Amino acid sequence: QSGTACIACSQAMTGCVTCSSNSVCTGCLTTSNFQLSGSTCSCLPGYYLSGATCLSCSNGCSACTSGTSCTTCNSALHYTSSGGGCVCASGYISSGGLCQSCSSLIPGCSTCSSTTSCSACLSVLYINLSSGNCVCDAGYIWNGTLQVCEYCTTCCAFG
Repeated sequence: QSGTACIACSQAMTGCVTCSSNSVCTGCLTTSNFQLSGSTCSCLPGYYLSGATCLSCSNGCSACTSGTSCTTCNSALHYTSSGGGCVCASGYISSGGLCQSCSSLIPGCSTCSSTTSCSACLSVLYINLSSGNCVCDAGYIWNGTLQVCEYCTTCCAFG
């Protein structure tokens, strides 16, 4: 109530659907990503307030102040902070909107410049970088489970 005229809770406080006064909210519009914080509504983690709407933070960002300013990157999904945004951590590359490990995309790879081009191989014996791929020395074969080049008794040592 404002003076003698009643006003809707949502007009008195952004995101509020039920209130006990024009300054105390008791329920928020959860379908629009609001949550009750004390006696007011705020955006859920991973969202920011833009006007009267909670908008999603950018990809990889778990807390932000706007669509272009990330304050916390989602490290569990292998994102790290860079220039106010989030990028894939070292050893990971963006693929399909997610950070994928280089070694899961390119066998033996520790650092990649794309999903198909390796720039550094894992530090294991008998492996070398060749044209964006990690290749085991002649007579050795990649064991993806153990992440090593192992001697191959059935391979021809000279290619």
